[in-house]
Amino acid sequence: MLSEDYENFVIKALLLSQENNYSEALKSLSHQDEPAYIRKVRNFIIEHAHEEICAEDLQRLAGVSKSKLYDEFQQYYGTSPMSYLKKYRLQQIYKILSTTG
Repeated sequence: MLSEDYENFVIKALLLSQENNYSEALKSLSHQDEPAYIRKVRNFIIEHAHEEICAEDLQRLAGVSKSKLYDEFQQYYGTSPMSYLKKYRLQQIYKILSTTG
């Protein structure tokens, strides 16, 4: 299950990161009705992935309960915030390793 989730994450990330004929349409559909606090948490994860981040930090940032944050994040990104962080870090490591060597 985790490998399937990771595979979907990587495919989605690749599709959204590479410019193509459908880039604008995909971006507008991607998370158009996502709450501001979910977007804020996601942006924080991306900007601070190199730092130590815990679930409580994300909960405080969002200003909602942990269960609400996890449920909503799951709805929009298909994973929990902490799993998203781990996957994002792995993706960044993969990029570094694939460009060096």
